[in-house]
Amino acid sequence: TEKTKLPEGRSYEDMEEGNPAMKVLISRVEACVAAGKLKGDPRAIATMLWTVGHGTISLLITFPFYPFGDPEAYVKRMCNFMVASLSTQDIPPLTETPVDC
Repeated sequence: TEKTKLPEGRSYEDMEEGNPAMKVLISRVEACVAAGKLKGDPRAIATMLWTVGHGTISLLITFPFYPFGDPEAYVKRMCNFMVASLSTQDIPPLTETPVDC
C-alpha cells in the first residue's frame, strides 16, 4: 500500500540514522536472529517490539489507576509475551502482506 512505501529517495537506513534507539534495537534483534533465537526480518521484528513497548508504556501512563498490577512487572510480562510469540514465527518484512490477514 501507499503507507508502506518510503518517501522518494529515502531508505530505511536513512530513517534509522535519525533514530539511534531504533538503530540499537535493530542491531540487538539482528544478533538474536543470527543466534537463532528469532527468525525473520530484523526490521519487522524490531518494529513490532517497539510498538508493543510504546503501547505498554503509553497505557501505564494514560491509565494509572487501571489494575495492571506492579508497572515494572507488567512491562516485563508484556516483553516476555512478545518475545515468546515472535520466537514461534518466521516474521516477514512489513512491506509484505501476511497471508493470515
